[in-house]
Amino acid sequence: MDKIHPQYFKTAVVSGFFLLVSSWVTTGVITYIARHSPSIEEPFSFFDEIYDKPWTRLGPYIVGMAAGWLLTQDIAYKKIHKLVAALMWTLSMAVTFSLVYGLYGRNIGPLESAAHTALSHTTWGLAIAWIVLSCSTGRGGPVNWILSNRFFVPLSRLSFCAYLIHPLIMFAVFMHSDAPIHLTRDTMTSIQFVRGNKTYISLT
Repeated sequence: MDKIHPQYFKTAVVSGFFLLVSSWVTTGVITYIARHSPSIEEPFSFFDEIYDKPWTRLGPYIVGMAAGWLLTQDIAYKKIHKLVAALMWTLSMAVTFSLVYGLYGRNIGPLESAAHTALSHTTWGLAIAWIVLSCSTGRGGPVNWILSNRFFVPLSRLSFCAYLIHPLIMFAVFMHSDAPIHLTRDTMTSIQFVRGNKTYISLT
């Protein structure tokens, strides 16, 4: 494997860490000033201010680049003690489950909201990075068998296709709507089309 010049490596590490911390601080400040409180009931609130901005979602990208670099290094393929691997799997599962279900039925304060919004994407990326590194280096066990099963190949292609074309469908729906569509529990389970004096409701 090609070796990276030490000077370039240090520059890359320092730059990546600076961008990562800057993203955390920026996201936390925006969340605190806007008094945004993340919740499961309204996952896309403050969409324009927080959700779709690159400077607030930089963490997973940097984690992904670091994981990709690790996969090119011999250190990623060295043997890891079983207790360490078990601990990392436990942490990975705990992080993913807490990020998905941890806010259920909770109203958190401004500081906790800022910390959660600033760090949640990065910690999610770290948890997924461990799964990717483990499966790519022969440590995935049953998880690797499940994720690499040929049964999921057509489903993965469909999901990737949906990922590519869903913005076009969203914009088409928005452009043909007479009024804004607000994401609520009702609109997540049904879409209401009004044609003339008749109302049609279709399940999604």
